Amino acid sequence: MSLQQYKWCSNVESIRVLALATLLDPRLKILGFGNQDNACEAERLLMGECASIIRLLSEHASQAETSSSQAAQNPPSSDDLRELLDSRVSQTQRHHICNADATIEVKRCITDVYLPRRENPLKYWQAHKEYPHLYTLSKNI
Repeated sequence: MSLQQYKWCSNVESIRVLALATLLDPRLKILGFGNQDNACEAERLLMGECASIIRLLSEHASQAETSSSQAAQNPPSSDDLRELLDSRVSQTQRHHICNADATIEVKRCITDVYLPRRENPLKYWQAHKEYPHLYTLSKNI
């Protein structure tokens, strides 16, 4: 690859949606990048997107659980410092867990076997739902 081609590819690799699409393509993943820094940045972006989906699903489940338990008891006092601190600790722990889960899912997927170039990546994602949050992202990108 010439220097001019390399510079052009490097610019394309830094476009967020293209970088995520490259990583999510099971035929390319990390190998689809000419610049390792761009590949690392794309991986970081993918982990963030995956964590956002996990966090959103976790919040929906938590809200459903909270609304059903609040129906059975009085709402907590807003000026109770202990409840406020407990709530913050719980939110922080959920945030860390979501980030850890996203990191694990992305790392497992990226190190999984590459799909042959002539295979259909959409069929891959239909068959590999063990990466549920990345599957969701792959449908949206």
